[in-house]
Amino acid sequence: MNRREILKSIGLVSPSALAPVLTLAKSNSSNSWLAEFSDRWTVSELYTKEVFNTMPNEYLGFKPVPDVMSFGKLFSHIGMGYSIYASVIKGYDHLEEPGKIERQVIQNYMEETSIEFRSVLSGLNEDYIYSRDHKYKNQDMWKEFSIADILLLAYHHTAHHRGQAIVYLRLKGIEPPQYQF
Repeated sequence: MNRREILKSIGLVSPSALAPVLTLAKSNSSNSWLAEFSDRWTVSELYTKEVFNTMPNEYLGFKPVPDVMSFGKLFSHIGMGYSIYASVIKGYDHLEEPGKIERQVIQNYMEETSIEFRSVLSGLNEDYIYSRDHKYKNQDMWKEFSIADILLLAYHHTAHHRGQAIVYLRLKGIEPPQYQF
């Protein structure tokens, strides 16, 4: 299996996730990896917002234990991830994470960083995503990462913290929104 095939398969986490991918790949066989990633990213962002909006305001500061991020902080952190990964790809400084855990502040920050990430994403082309031409191309931790790897890191980071948030909802007795892929 070559690198591109591996990157294409990383997002498949369960047999139930396989059906939509195969359907998309079969019906849109001319779609590039980047176009399919972009479609999945859009769904991920919408689902992330839905999870955030499910928690009542009075629980935005909820932490199951003292040494973890609060529910609201998870989402400002997700937004910071959007900005960090966009900045790594394009070579500029990321937008600072807000210090307030208030619904409107977090929503505004997530929207701003989402626009930033989607702008970077829409400016990429299929050939370029396999390059290592990014802000940290000479740093040990990042030098082996292609642009496609960084996109997958962004997706994984979002899914990881959104999953934590879903556990927080359940701990408060709140049914999380139906999973979307």
